[in-house]
Amino acid sequence: MSKKYFLSIIILFGSFVSAIGQTGMITGVVVDSTLNETIVGAKAFIEAKQTGAYTDLDGVFKIPNLPSGKYTVQISFIGFQTKLFSDVTVKDGFTTSLDTIFMSTGDLKVVEIISTKITNSQMAVVVEVKESDAVANGISEEQIKKSQDNTAAEALKRVPGITLVDNRFVMVRGLTERYNNVLLNNSSTPSSESDVKAFSFDIIPSSVIDRMLVYKSASPDLPGEFAGGVIKIYTKSIPDKDFVNIGFSLSYRGQTTYQPFLEQQAGKYSWLGYDDGTYKLPSGLPADIGKVTNTEEIEKYNSYFNNTWLATEGMALPDKRFSFSMGKKGQLGKKNRDFGSITSITYANTRAVTTSTRELKYPEIESTSPIFRFNESNYNHTVRIGLLQNFSLRLNKQNTIQFKNLYNHIGQNQLLYRDGYWDDILANMHDYTLSNQFRGIFSSQLMGEHDFGTTLKLDWILSYSNTRKNEPDTRRYRQIRNAEAADDAPYYNQITYSTAASVVNPFTLGRLYSETNEDMKVGGFNLSYEPVFEKFPDFTPKLKVGTYFERKDRDFYVRNFGFNTQNIALQSESLTDLFSDENFQDHATGLNIGEDTRPDYKYTAYNQLLANYISLTLPFKKLNIIGGVRVEDNTQHLESLSLDVNPDGSFKQIIVDNPIVSVLPSINANYNFSEKSLVRAGYSKTINRPEFREISPLAYFDFNLFVVNEGNPDLKTPTIQNYDLRYEYYPTPGELLSIGAFYKSFKDPIESYFLIATNPSFSYLNAISAESYGVEAEVRKNLASVFNDRRIVKDIDVIFNGALIKSQVELAATLQDQATERPMFGQSPYILNTSLQYNNDTTNLSIAITHNIIGRRLFLVGNIDRPDVYQMPRHQIDLTVTKTFRENLEFKAGVSDMLNATAYFIQDYNKDGKFETSGTTDSIFMSQRRGAYFTFGITVKL
Repeated sequence: MSKKYFLSIIILFGSFVSAIGQTGMITGVVVDSTLNETIVGAKAFIEAKQTGAYTDLDGVFKIPNLPSGKYTVQISFIGFQTKLFSDVTVKDGFTTSLDTIFMSTGDLKVVEIISTKITNSQMAVVVEVKESDAVANGISEEQIKKSQDNTAAEALKRVPGITLVDNRFVMVRGLTERYNNVLLNNSSTPSSESDVKAFSFDIIPSSVIDRMLVYKSASPDLPGEFAGGVIKIYTKSIPDKDFVNIGFSLSYRGQTTYQPFLEQQAGKYSWLGYDDGTYKLPSGLPADIGKVTNTEEIEKYNSYFNNTWLATEGMALPDKRFSFSMGKKGQLGKKNRDFGSITSITYANTRAVTTSTRELKYPEIESTSPIFRFNESNYNHTVRIGLLQNFSLRLNKQNTIQFKNLYNHIGQNQLLYRDGYWDDILANMHDYTLSNQFRGIFSSQLMGEHDFGTTLKLDWILSYSNTRKNEPDTRRYRQIRNAEAADDAPYYNQITYSTAASVVNPFTLGRLYSETNEDMKVGGFNLSYEPVFEKFPDFTPKLKVGTYFERKDRDFYVRNFGFNTQNIALQSESLTDLFSDENFQDHATGLNIGEDTRPDYKYTAYNQLLANYISLTLPFKKLNIIGGVRVEDNTQHLESLSLDVNPDGSFKQIIVDNPIVSVLPSINANYNFSEKSLVRAGYSKTINRPEFREISPLAYFDFNLFVVNEGNPDLKTPTIQNYDLRYEYYPTPGELLSIGAFYKSFKDPIESYFLIATNPSFSYLNAISAESYGVEAEVRKNLASVFNDRRIVKDIDVIFNGALIKSQVELAATLQDQATERPMFGQSPYILNTSLQYNNDTTNLSIAITHNIIGRRLFLVGNIDRPDVYQMPRHQIDLTVTKTFRENLEFKAGVSDMLNATAYFIQDYNKDGKFETSGTTDSIFMSQRRGAYFTFGITVKL
């Protein structure tokens, strides 16, 4: 970043923080005059401004963002006489207090009150966590807005025990993403990933989120397949009033913005993140070009492909984000049924350059010749489009129908340049990968809630969702130079020399097409019954039963094309000349297309689940016991081909068919010491099914990590015994102090293991057993009570959450040259999140600074000769400042990852446990830097 540009950022940021344009606020306390107790949920309303607030658990209301002037304030609550306060004076920068407002009952008419529950505030989330049967944590839209988090993934890392992998996969309590279950509006989500069992949280923009809850202990009404957490994402629902919001922001990324940026040819729809056909797999190709022997046909297929291979260089402009949201609330039909609609459109166009170094050494650390040593630059241009359309219809006080629809699309144009030495070929090389990735999710849900009096309630859902991941025309080429050649010697194209179309090496000169498409259909209902016993009015048990059906279908394929030649002179040509039209016209002297698509590069699969559960809640004064059982009848089926051949010459079919019935009991007990404190304890049995990719025979090369991952059709379904204990204290509304412990015992856990050392390759197996245990704590505290309500700190909140975790997995002794005991893959020994937030309702100024760090975790499994690769701790600090003017104009500025600390991935070669980043005792397998990220945005509220 230039000094001039950095100075302008600082000036802009400083002027933003010191901005004025203050407003005032009205506050008061509402009390029942008969009982002399505060009233929760009383409404304070200013009709002239169409604004107001409800009293919290202490009976306090606050109406902020009021321009100076005089107002009439109306205080109302069902069963009490309404009070009016006229000529209430408000001054800019001051708070006007109505002190204590005593309300009494009187001769009132019977009125039906229908209200909308507030769910998106942090106070509402705290209450929901407190009232849940299981151990849970959450984050609200209100808290997300105080950060620079743009996706659900970035927001979730603020939740206790949560860490991120690849900025889009979530780990709970140090367990890998495979141990999570994700629900979108209470419906399961399909996976758009072909290589991992995970939901990609970067698909969901943070602007459409109402709240997110993470359940860490099981209950019968939750899915039985998890060990880390069940993550529930709720998108925005019916608004409490009409609104239109329009937002725009610009962002500057260090080492990217206003710097040279390499990317491949752009199509006319690239600004929307879509392919216009430039990278589409050509039509008219045979099932396998490698089996074609006719010279004329090969020359014909040569012309089918777009042969633009060179990247263009431009300048990376600032990232741009745009958002539009609109809410409408009104009456429908003659019966005045409440109708609500929320529409949201988001668009982001971003660029990022990540620089890396990568090295893999031989066991002899003194060796000067590594297996490979690379410098890398990864240019990533990403376009995101998000659409949300939710409808809600309240038929009457007892019945509500909702129709929620979400569509998100991500288009990524990536260029990876790798420069260095590789011992396998005894040469220096320039390695290029030009790829496109188009990912998306569509979810449509119809759901209802019905209240049949005071004892019987029903909710149901019907859902269809689709996720896709299309990677068309990933092109790779390699240019090499003998390791002993002079520094100014030229590099040559590495081309396969052969006359057969089946003999090609797509890794050195080739193109790959792959696609994953997954459909999911869901249906289910929950029915709860709360009988009333006249003789025991304080005993209100709840019986709950439910059924859940899910059908998931996936198709996956890869086609791998390469080139060969009979003309050795072509290796010295420039890439432009190499892919000239002339070189595709003569089979004998030019380039020829071939194919290396193996039979196991394709599979079809489905997973069908039918679950039934029953639970019973027994309240004994301060003790609540919630017990039950969930039975899941699941069939997992996959069909593919192997490399083994039948007598007739056809490839043998691989069929994986796993019908399993799992009986999953759980029990939770909550003891309430008072209205503000309780202790929870729980036990449950859960499972963890293999993912389609893990049971397919496919061996897939990861170009970014330079490793191979191979499936295992013989995997079994692991089971987990879970134990939880947690104490929670809620000193005031919105505040929370909790500390808890957990223990998990795994049978047959699925783990990654080291397969082949030459080109590092990995596969999956069932370990014998594993265990994971730890403690976690969370604090949400306002400093006013800590410093005797001093005005200087009354608007400052401290948020802290952390976890200390230990795990160990026992592998089979039959594995050669590998440790039989080690931490579980991806497990972090500690996780810390800290946030200091300043929020002043009078000045409408909010400042938040957050810090995140995770402990050293296993990144790649090794063996005796190739030590495990660990990702090292890395500090990340973010700063966000938000200022609102006159209620309808909001400015937001901030910086993410301001330290821009290097991410290190280390191999402990001398096995002293120190993992050093300097010196020669350990090896830095990989180091990465991406740059600090500055953002300035504006939102207009109409």
